[in-house]
Amino acid sequence: MKRSSFLSIAFTGLLATAAATAQTHEQPEWNDLNISGVNKETACQTAIPFADEGQALRLSIEESPYYQTLNGTWKFHWVADPEKRPKDFFKPDYDVSDWDNIKVPATWQIEAVRHNKPWDKPLYCNTIYPFCDYSKGVQWPNVIQPRPADYTFANMPNPVGSYRREFTLPTSWKGRDVFIRFNGVEAGFYLWLNGKKVGYSEDSYLPAEFNLTPYLQEGKNTLAVEVYRFTDGSFLECQDFWRFSGIFRDVFLWSAPRTQIRDFFFRTDLDGDYRNATVFLDVEITGKKSSAELIVKLSDTEGKEVLSRTIHATKTGSTHLEFDVENPLKWTAETPSLYNLTLTLKQKGKVTDLRSVKVGFREIEFAKNGQLLINGKPTLFKGVNRHDHSPLNGRTVSKEEMEKDVQLMKALNVNAVRTSHYPNNPYFYDLCDRYGIYVLAEANVECHGEMRLSHEPQWEKSFTERNENQVKRFRNHASIVMWSMGNESGNGNNFSTAEKAIKRLDTTRPTHYEGNSSFCDVTSCMYPSVDWLENVGRERLEKIQKGEIVKPHVVCEYAHAMGNSIGNFKEYWETYERYPALIGGFIWDWVDQSLRMPTPDGKGFYMAVGGDFGDKPNDGNFCTNGVIFSDRTLSAKSYEMKKIHQPIRIEALGNGKYRISNKRFHANMEDLYGRYEITEDGRTVCSGNLEDLKLEAQASKVITLPDIPATKVPGAEYFINFSFCQKRDTEWAKADYEVATEQFKLSSSEKPIFVPEKGNINLNETADALVVKGERFEAVFSKEEGTLSAYTLNNIPLISKGLELNLFRAPTDNDKQVSGDWQRKGLYQLQAETGKWETHQEEDRITLHIRNCHKGKLGFEYRTEIEYTVNADGSIMVNSVIIPVSDSEIIPRVGYRMELPEGFERMRWYGRGPWENYVDRKDATPIGVYESTVSDQWVNYVKPQEMGNHEEVRWISITNADGMGFVFVAGDQMAASALHVRAQDMADPDHLQKLIHKYNIPMRKETVLCLDAHNRPLGNASCGPGPMKKYELQATPVAFSFIMMPLERSYTQSELTKKARVQMPACMPVMVERDNNGYLQMSTGTPDATIFYSLNGNEYREYTAPFEFIDGGKIQTYAVSGKLGKSLVTTMELPIFVDHSAWKVVSSSSDSQGEEAQNAID
Repeated sequence: MKRSSFLSIAFTGLLATAAATAQTHEQPEWNDLNISGVNKETACQTAIPFADEGQALRLSIEESPYYQTLNGTWKFHWVADPEKRPKDFFKPDYDVSDWDNIKVPATWQIEAVRHNKPWDKPLYCNTIYPFCDYSKGVQWPNVIQPRPADYTFANMPNPVGSYRREFTLPTSWKGRDVFIRFNGVEAGFYLWLNGKKVGYSEDSYLPAEFNLTPYLQEGKNTLAVEVYRFTDGSFLECQDFWRFSGIFRDVFLWSAPRTQIRDFFFRTDLDGDYRNATVFLDVEITGKKSSAELIVKLSDTEGKEVLSRTIHATKTGSTHLEFDVENPLKWTAETPSLYNLTLTLKQKGKVTDLRSVKVGFREIEFAKNGQLLINGKPTLFKGVNRHDHSPLNGRTVSKEEMEKDVQLMKALNVNAVRTSHYPNNPYFYDLCDRYGIYVLAEANVECHGEMRLSHEPQWEKSFTERNENQVKRFRNHASIVMWSMGNESGNGNNFSTAEKAIKRLDTTRPTHYEGNSSFCDVTSCMYPSVDWLENVGRERLEKIQKGEIVKPHVVCEYAHAMGNSIGNFKEYWETYERYPALIGGFIWDWVDQSLRMPTPDGKGFYMAVGGDFGDKPNDGNFCTNGVIFSDRTLSAKSYEMKKIHQPIRIEALGNGKYRISNKRFHANMEDLYGRYEITEDGRTVCSGNLEDLKLEAQASKVITLPDIPATKVPGAEYFINFSFCQKRDTEWAKADYEVATEQFKLSSSEKPIFVPEKGNINLNETADALVVKGERFEAVFSKEEGTLSAYTLNNIPLISKGLELNLFRAPTDNDKQVSGDWQRKGLYQLQAETGKWETHQEEDRITLHIRNCHKGKLGFEYRTEIEYTVNADGSIMVNSVIIPVSDSEIIPRVGYRMELPEGFERMRWYGRGPWENYVDRKDATPIGVYESTVSDQWVNYVKPQEMGNHEEVRWISITNADGMGFVFVAGDQMAASALHVRAQDMADPDHLQKLIHKYNIPMRKETVLCLDAHNRPLGNASCGPGPMKKYELQATPVAFSFIMMPLERSYTQSELTKKARVQMPACMPVMVERDNNGYLQMSTGTPDATIFYSLNGNEYREYTAPFEFIDGGKIQTYAVSGKLGKSLVTTMELPIFVDHSAWKVVSSSSDSQGEEAQNAID
């Protein structure tokens, strides 16, 4: 047999209790670093006994007659100070009748805010201990220490929750051992039964189990639990999440015979061909074993028996078995084939104990080139990090919510999850086994608030014990493919000790830790840039080519999904797929950790985050990083992840040929069907099925499809869209669910030149405005504002606020690195200095020209030159150049904004959709014609921010219910959005990143329309790198043109598409830039146009190549084309060119004590 690189293990006995027996201590257990449990059962597998094989195979513990839930209503008492707790409440005669009721499982903070109780409050912080005063240093392991006066826990030394309830056991349990299991209690607790102290436990996220048998009595039994909000163990539970406490997971009783199957460990080793397997099974039996007989059965999901073995228990109780299985079905995330392992204990021919679990045959290895091999096949983690979180119940997540999470992961092409940063509910691992999700199982170790603890020898036991117990509890799960020792806790030797302990228990799985990967089987990192990741992959590839063996590299956190985010996700995956030693990554993170709370007026709900409960310290909305929202609804982020993760690649080879590749690692494509359609400006003109898609994993084939229709519409664009869908229902999606898509542009031709209808038109001037009137319309151009300020069609106003330069967007969470600069420079509210209108009238058109200056603060300035051509039919052609005075800034957007009156709610556009999209997050949004409402463009980010943008828009229409409004046709393409809110409404001008909830925002009845030449990319800078350089929006000169066509009635899609399928009748304006060598470069967006320029008022010359222009002066330019009219004549003033390339820094100074560093270089 081939031996896995992680195989070879000795089973360790599991009979001793976990912690020392009771003894006298100078301090309580919850503040004693040497004690993590008293009288607890040693961690072991989680299966409980069943009465018969049928029950066992269904694996529903609720069906077992040996299970009794203790979920439900308990009596509850809370105090802020341990000294004030009811010290004798555990005595059965202690009267708790006047105590409050509390639901179990639940955190007491959530129950408090839901039921208006004074039991503490939810508190969210990321990296610090809320019970420490950092100015005085972290005084571990004491959790009662000085705290700042404004902290939530300033006057709450260590809240204590006292729980009481009664239970009666079934008579059938008589003579059996009775255990109690707490699946999760935060942060530490004492347990009493019938007035007798049973024990103590820490580690909030692993099951804690106690043997209650010696403490039971006939009839009613009184159970008492005393929970402490903080313990010394809290120093290892400083994760980025809400700091809750209480009995937050299920608690139940279960019974077993005195001689029982206490523990077992199932593992497999596949042969060199990954076909046949050897099973290794270790079983631990406790009690009187002399007459015990153990029957081991393995059956498939249909109940067909694969093998059966009967053995006699050894005197020691430890039994080791090995047996071969011929060609079992293999477990992977794509083929989650499970078997039923049933262990039956018989004594004197009678079944006394019966346990069952689902197991899988799979093997994890690393190739010499660093590839992750699952059953011999290279595999990549398309993963997410997941916190336990419910919008209603906080840390208490129901089985239904857990299953919803896994179903959504499968539907969104996620194949892996990191249990960040602690063990999950045992049921979650069952779901991952069943559905097929690789699990990076993480131990409950994070001392982010004091990372040196990983170096302190006193903490070695805690680091090691938490890792050992996780392994012992969950190592039978096929879905767990790697052990993670913790998170963000420094790089001390305590992790080295923990890693060795893991390998003593399980060498079939690799180990992971991000903080110091030298002692792990993989290297790991967080939030790398694409370039950094590329370097890692390239360096390892070079080593591979030299014959060296390299470690795999996993990105355990990346693509920080806070707010409107996940930019350049595609580039990450292009990098993963390029280098063998890069084995994938885990997005941070899966679900927003926000809490659904009533608004202050009680009329609605909002999603609460840190600080919303008056909690201090807090990290605001930094807990809302989910690729899905807290309520499990999806967003554009979700669909982008799904698209980039999709298991099919389609490549256009030309001449109607396409290569289809199955990117799955293990499964074929027989479960999918494919279709294609060819569209003409968004309208389907041809479609068909893709035949014979039975591609094996990693295989591909080339297909040939018909070309576009022979008769093409002039100016129309043709695209081919591919779609791959499920043939049948699955547990996570119905038949016909779309798994993968792709789009390619086939062709386009030059659009017809826009020819407006002729008619009467005239220009009138008043003291305040220039008024252009036609037969059915009136357009007003304000002298004060220097813009189109009003427009009526058939006496109905279509504009409520005029066209204005727009350089601002409500900062995204990712904008925080640059939004401070926007604030300082006043982009929030530019002040316009308007020029003088110049007009020119022809028979059926009037041209108005103006130059404006738009100023912010600290010298920030933009200049615009706009030419409005108003036609007799009411259409207006807008040609403009937008020029920064300085080109060094990163800006939010560049374009124009206007507002339409109430009722202009309907929007249609030809561009990317249906979800919002941005230049670096648009792969999931194919080009097409879409219809929506302005109201539906709102996206429920917890912190309202830039939203609703659509890229590559050819045209967009905004109309009322009668179809009246405008269609805006881009000169080329544009970005566009429409909302019922201004960007300024979503941002505090004094602190642009301040959290403002939606209920604080004055939603407008008007429609706020943004037409942009560019909108800034998203990047990942809320925690990670900013936008990639190729996407970033720098302040450079921009030419931007569009046509405003009034609409008097409702149009069909075909009618509107035809109307908007035009190009501007004039050339695009000329853009002028001076490079770092002082050379002028000129360009226009109009193909084949000729550019002319004039320097300092001299005669115009034809531009043919860049030329030197260092003396500065005035430049005037325009473009002409044989088919199109002359462009707007643009004017630019450039200063004398100064070459800074040879400058050296000879002195520097900080900007303090009244100095003005911005004046150091003028």
